[in-house]
Amino acid sequence: MTMALSKRMVIAMALLCLQGCSEAQDRVRVDAAKPSRQVTMNYELVRDAVRSFLSTWLIERDPGRAVLFFGKDAFKNEAMLSASCAGYIKPNERTSETARRAGVDKFLRDFVPAEAKPALSAVLNRAAVAALEKQMAGKLTNDPNVDLFAVAKLTKDDLPLEESKESDYLRLHLPASFYASFVPIDEGLIYFVWVPEGKTWKIYHASLVCM
Repeated sequence: MTMALSKRMVIAMALLCLQGCSEAQDRVRVDAAKPSRQVTMNYELVRDAVRSFLSTWLIERDPGRAVLFFGKDAFKNEAMLSASCAGYIKPNERTSETARRAGVDKFLRDFVPAEAKPALSAVLNRAAVAALEKQMAGKLTNDPNVDLFAVAKLTKDDLPLEESKESDYLRLHLPASFYASFVPIDEGLIYFVWVPEGKTWKIYHASLVCM
């Protein structure tokens, strides 16, 4: 599956778009300027979780183990993979946990590289990462040029305000703050929402940026 990544799309969607949230941007900038010990620790844990997930999924090509990075509540998430271009879960099956699990499994398998790759640098789109860094300046908590994926610490206020079943559902069920990772594969962009589960960070939501 290939999804064209455009500058307009990055601006529109970088986490479910992060549109015009000036107050949220200010909070992120304050956090960046005066990071607490807990925020720093959490960031390191989530960055490591993202890297481990991507390595298991894309380098080891093991979707069976990659699905273990999804949290216990992920398959209760009726907004999972709900982007119009996804098509992994039928609309009339969104209330079925079995259908959501099957959809996530197919999604992970669809993006496994056909041939083994030596490192994430051979899978992830470096040009798209550079575009993400430029468009999400002030929101990122990592260096995407080093990690080759982007991570942002967000709050529910960062979700778009326009009517959307996906964002409405996430606003209702997400904790007050969370992380989102943006993964550029080929010409497409996939994003994951990470929430704390015990002493680890787990994926609660996954979706695609559509044309």
